[in-house]
Amino acid sequence: MPDRALPGLLVRAPTEDLPALFDGRPVIVVESRLPDTVALHGAGARICRAHLSPEGVTLRFGPPRSREAAPVTLQHPPPAVLALVAQTPLVLGRLAGWWRDGGLEPPVLIAAEGGLAALPELMTAALAAAGAAARRVCELEDRCAALRAEAEHLRASVAAMLNTVAGRSPPGMETRLDLAADPAGSTLRLAAGAAPLVVEPGMPTPGIARLSLHLPEAAGAALSVRLIGAESGRVLCAWRVPPAALPAGWLHLETPEPLLGRPESLLIGLRAEGEAGEVALSAAAEAPEEPALSIAVLPPGGRLVRPLHMDWAHWHDDAAVAAPRQAPAQMLAEARVAGPGELDAGSGAMRCLALPEGWEATRVDFGPLPEGCAALRCDLRLGAGVAEARLMVGGAAATPWRVLPEQEARPFILPVTDGAPAVAVELRGVGAAAVDLFQPVLFPATRPPEPAPEAAVAA
Repeated sequence: MPDRALPGLLVRAPTEDLPALFDGRPVIVVESRLPDTVALHGAGARICRAHLSPEGVTLRFGPPRSREAAPVTLQHPPPAVLALVAQTPLVLGRLAGWWRDGGLEPPVLIAAEGGLAALPELMTAALAAAGAAARRVCELEDRCAALRAEAEHLRASVAAMLNTVAGRSPPGMETRLDLAADPAGSTLRLAAGAAPLVVEPGMPTPGIARLSLHLPEAAGAALSVRLIGAESGRVLCAWRVPPAALPAGWLHLETPEPLLGRPESLLIGLRAEGEAGEVALSAAAEAPEEPALSIAVLPPGGRLVRPLHMDWAHWHDDAAVAAPRQAPAQMLAEARVAGPGELDAGSGAMRCLALPEGWEATRVDFGPLPEGCAALRCDLRLGAGVAEARLMVGGAAATPWRVLPEQEARPFILPVTDGAPAVAVELRGVGAAAVDLFQPVLFPATRPPEPAPEAAVAA
């Protein structure tokens, strides 16, 4: 470093002492004439003596060496000095100002007759510095944990997106909790505007991909469902389901991707919304005070889904909304044949359409399409026979008729201009045939649609 005197003060140190001054470990700067400095060696920091001279101040960790090079002028004050100890405040007062000139908080200045007299105040300063360091360590650990969680989430999302774009089937869900409905027909009734029902299923949050609730009858009010982390109180995922989408039977609510992050105890908040009406939930046979429900999980990166009735305001990562995602399970599960042919029960990601002898044309109408989609892709695979197909969106837009090659998945893609138009596949051909229909892939708009004002959750 080139020698350069600071205004009114020149601070130097031997070259051999520079690593110890700037290695970040705590240091106590003591005036070299202070008696009883041996008492300070138990204060938890190294002792550096300040030698005052007409030329300035020289900082040393030991006595002068016989073959010592010329001291180096310090351009910046050491960052880990706990205190400056001298017999009078004026002796090292100018040295304390050196820290201020460097934009740093100056160390504690202790005036004492000797090292033993300075020890109580020095220990107080050391404990305060240790407490501040512990708090900084905790903050850094929290940041590291958040970065690790973000990296794991990003890796899982990228893996799921690649599987979705490639048309690979996601892994099968594992049911972690299954509370069957009470055969006696017991119900839990949620009145619109009443306090929410909070359920504690007794399971952790990571991996949750689907929540299913059973309704014994059609609902007369909207239903708000929230997945909450008990320890943090955060809403991890939420849905708002209108009354028209609450018929009797099982209601399946999917998460955009398996929940990640730190494991927390799961809480489920259920609330009926609206000016009047109620939502009836079937009671569980094993616990009549709790609703019948089922919770399924997937490994990280299992899939990306564009769920129905999703409240995106409570989702943790808005940026991932624009990624290609699978259509909700209801879209394929509720598909119906309008014409010859039968659909099997399917495996969740695929259903097979069996076409009899003598069929000429048929149509498969899919279930509801979520709002906010920019484009739709549907893959078809001919297992046997001769057939051609086209994809229709909204009853007007349609792809050209394309021959289906046997045992090869063929994609059909169309833009989506309306909010949530009807989606159907038309087929024509001769002779018995079998066609596999895969879960559609949705290409969402840049941002999710804003919820309707009447669907807003009351505070």
